[in-house]
Amino acid sequence: MTVFFGIIDLKRTEITSTIKKSMKTIMEDDIDGECSFEFSKDFFYCINYDSGAYKASGLQVSENGITIIVGDPIINQENNRSIDVLNLHAQFDQGIPKLLCKARGIFAGIHFDSQKTDCYFFTDKLGLRPVYYYLHNELLIFSSTLSYLEKLTFVNLEEDFIGICESSAFTYPLADRTAFKHIKILLAGEIFHVKNGHVKSSTYWNWYTEPLTEKHNNIDTICQKAFDTFDEAVRLRLGDERNVFAFLSGGLDSRCVTAALKKHVININTFNFSKEQSQDSEFAKEYSIELGSHHHEIRMSKYSYPNWSDLIAKAINDVNIDTERPKYPQKIWTGDGGSMGTGFVYLDITMIEYLETGNFDKAIERFLIINKTGFPYRFVSNYSFNNAKTLIHENVYNEISHMVGIPLEKTLYMFLLLNDQRRHLSVHFETIAKHKIELMAPFFDSNFLSILLSIPIKEGLDHKFYMKWFKLFPEFARITPWQTYPGHQKCPLAITSELSNQWESSKIIHDTLKTKADTNHVIRIILNNASVRRHIRLFSTMIALLFHRYKINDYSYLIDFIKLVSNKIKNS
Repeated sequence: MTVFFGIIDLKRTEITSTIKKSMKTIMEDDIDGECSFEFSKDFFYCINYDSGAYKASGLQVSENGITIIVGDPIINQENNRSIDVLNLHAQFDQGIPKLLCKARGIFAGIHFDSQKTDCYFFTDKLGLRPVYYYLHNELLIFSSTLSYLEKLTFVNLEEDFIGICESSAFTYPLADRTAFKHIKILLAGEIFHVKNGHVKSSTYWNWYTEPLTEKHNNIDTICQKAFDTFDEAVRLRLGDERNVFAFLSGGLDSRCVTAALKKHVININTFNFSKEQSQDSEFAKEYSIELGSHHHEIRMSKYSYPNWSDLIAKAINDVNIDTERPKYPQKIWTGDGGSMGTGFVYLDITMIEYLETGNFDKAIERFLIINKTGFPYRFVSNYSFNNAKTLIHENVYNEISHMVGIPLEKTLYMFLLLNDQRRHLSVHFETIAKHKIELMAPFFDSNFLSILLSIPIKEGLDHKFYMKWFKLFPEFARITPWQTYPGHQKCPLAITSELSNQWESSKIIHDTLKTKADTNHVIRIILNNASVRRHIRLFSTMIALLFHRYKINDYSYLIDFIKLVSNKIKNS
């Protein structure tokens, strides 16, 4: 299964045919086809679509009800998705399945009990596979795709300006927020239970209280355990596949994934999307020779952050594949999750030392400064809140101060796992019904993450642990150079200075894209949209935009913010 969409009337009134038709039209317009499955019983209605990426059913139907799983839980050692769904379906008879605690994959699901008329919906241990829900006016609507909720005409899309400001700062809202007041997202390991018109939230998995991996004597032992678990994560996701498609950048993460794949498969087709004469393109090409992959280069005119899944969906059909094609061609291997989870990016020793003494304020202050995280609070009015300047700081503080059971020094790391990583694939999943790509992401394997959480935090900073772990991979993975994060452990191999990297180029693009036409467009947004105007300080904003238009000062960040606000405000 790929996407699902459902509704429950908490007053237990039958769902009307008009609502059903509207929901079905929204999904079928998105998938450009027919829904795979439709189920209706009194006050409950749901539909779903299966792209066929797994070639194994994510649906179980019996006289007791239905279970729908999108993604792959990876519970049994043979990783048979159909068996996992069948076993979860059976366990729901006794309540929340204990099997969920054994799941290692990226997934979400629904269960409806026809006998008890109970409903459950849930997500994976990190909340990577999103489940959005709208709870308002005795209606509970849930979907794996946010845009489906946005398109329902009877849904109240009042904006959550805090969520919008967080999106400006981090590119995603924190906690369970979205850009809309009445639409939330399930948290990591969260499960909703609807019974007799009442909604109860609980967690089947809690990273704060669940025992982490067993204690190890030294970092070398942890490295070996992590290496073995990562290899197992790759094998479980492979199943009976022996030919694969994989992203390959010039960095370490996709290199580790493909190096781990090599011993399990016959053919690897790698795809690189980057500029010419860049570290990303050249390092990927050099490594692909050592890897022995069939490498495909798709050149981009500039560094940007497109929908990578869209690009590779097109590429696997457009390029000439000389080898046997994969049995599961929509399953694409990726290094997503490696830099943050294993490389401990965004953190430094000073932050950790502040956290060790319980000085959260200083740690957060440095975290936000080092990572240049913020939004243009000076241009925000008092309409939604009075603390615009301290909003982001306070919201991060609120997140980490409630992490009971997590060592103080690991709270920001956990914050990033539960926010940055949890929202990391949101664009991919929001458009999955169109590109139909399922990402194989072993860095997000929950057993592997448990081991990473056992690492002494100072041993992880600046890719320190990563480089020790990387040495366990086959030697061919370390023969050619790789791209590294600024300030982190450098590649020991010679690198030509003539090659651009993604960090240098991103700033250039950010400056050159802000034209007079762009500024004029934003000014028109402000003048024509009262809903946008109520959230900004009009006079200072207009002055700043004029300064930007005539290149007196750079206010491109303000232009981005206004565009974001305009895009998210639906009830204008």
